[in-house]
Amino acid sequence: MHDLLLIARIRLRQGNSQILYALRVLGVDTSKADWVMYTYLVYLVGIFTGWTAVSWAGVLNVVGSNSWMRPSWIIIVPPLLTLFAVISWARALGTVPFKLAHGDLELLAPSPLSRRALAVSPWIAQQLRAAVIQGFLGSFIVAFFHSVRSHLWIEVELFALWGMGVSGWGFVWSSLRVISRRKPLHWLWLLPLFSAIALGAWSYSALLWPVHWVVLPLTHSQPALRSQEILGLMVVFAWVASLAVSGKIHLISIQEASEPYADMRALGTVYAPNPQLVRDMVQAARLRGRRARGTLPTWRPPYAECGRLYVVLLRSPGQALALVEIALLIRSALLLIFSSHTGIVWLFWLVACYRFQRGSTTFLWQRDSNNAFIRQFWPDTLLERMLWSSILPLAIVSGLSLLLWWLLPLGVPLTVKPALTLLALVVAWHFAESFELMRKLPAGSGAVGTREARTMAMGLFLFTAIVLHRLVMAWAIAAILVFIVFRQGVGEHHRDTSSVRIFHD
Repeated sequence: MHDLLLIARIRLRQGNSQILYALRVLGVDTSKADWVMYTYLVYLVGIFTGWTAVSWAGVLNVVGSNSWMRPSWIIIVPPLLTLFAVISWARALGTVPFKLAHGDLELLAPSPLSRRALAVSPWIAQQLRAAVIQGFLGSFIVAFFHSVRSHLWIEVELFALWGMGVSGWGFVWSSLRVISRRKPLHWLWLLPLFSAIALGAWSYSALLWPVHWVVLPLTHSQPALRSQEILGLMVVFAWVASLAVSGKIHLISIQEASEPYADMRALGTVYAPNPQLVRDMVQAARLRGRRARGTLPTWRPPYAECGRLYVVLLRSPGQALALVEIALLIRSALLLIFSSHTGIVWLFWLVACYRFQRGSTTFLWQRDSNNAFIRQFWPDTLLERMLWSSILPLAIVSGLSLLLWWLLPLGVPLTVKPALTLLALVVAWHFAESFELMRKLPAGSGAVGTREARTMAMGLFLFTAIVLHRLVMAWAIAAILVFIVFRQGVGEHHRDTSSVRIFHD
């Protein structure tokens, strides 16, 4: 009990500091704790509560006004909730029950405090979050089926209980995964998927048995037990199991899984405006957790690039998947250009292109150019290094695009004109990234902005080919990008050689 009170006191102080920081952002002078500050705090809470309630009621009214949803379609809700539970439990078995930030990681985890006391606060937060989210979703589902007045609050309660039960049992499964002193198994997340498939093959009604209590009031049946009692027992059993298992958690597994989370939490307000920094931290944490696979072959240039690409794709399979996705995306752009019914679909394609985070054919060059230590030992010029490190990714993307074209023709014949367009798309994608990377490399800012440059180049290409119906001009855009990159690369080479000459003089 003493450990619980100590952890509660620490969490209250942390929450108080976060609230004070938020108040300072909102313009409140927290150095003077007088009645003016407390009045303004009550005012802010009242405004936020009123805005939330009015917005929720408005959304319910808009959702409930749709006439296409029939009440008889309520049978689709239990399978969706079952799928949600399976995915939640699979996710729980793939991670740890809770993670610790810096401070807790260095001070509380190695201390003799009870493990159950450390687990209580994140467990309560998970339960509250699940209840709120599922309650809101339940109210929208009830509104879809035009039962707002009669069953709204009952269904909000049932959905909240279901969310708490799923979250509670997910906490139990995740805690059971880390009670052993050995390293947690990674394949356990497959168990809920296979169990659901086996149970559904044996009896589909048994698979949906716990879920049908959530929507039972909407079916106008009169069961012997009330839905609140059944789902409440599910939540209570999850609480008892969570308290029993959390005391046996092996904290070394928690500490190892919490390192990248603690680093991201330490960013504070820098977290949101720097998604690239966060992705780099996550990727670095994943690579640290993997054992080294493959060795770099001792081949002479230019065959050394083959060895580098082999090792990178072997150790980072996601990069190989990114090359396949680039080929699929460029193949879809080719289909848009030669389709007779495109309209403004190409604009949605540009949105997908911009949101495409991993798609890069310059990843080998970025690995070198972002590292100043490696960059000083380059035997080639900036332009030569870019070309040598890009030949193989370009060839792979082009080959995969042609293969997909052959497997999925989709009405576009494999002739010279579409083939030249496909090659121009690949070249525009690559050299737009290369131009931005080469432009920012002397300033030491790395590959920031390559996604924006790539999207602009592909947008100009598609606009010229689809809207203006000038395919040859679209090819010229790719040629202009190549010319700009070569021009800038030669200029950087002359600037470097002149600076070396001045240094020697």
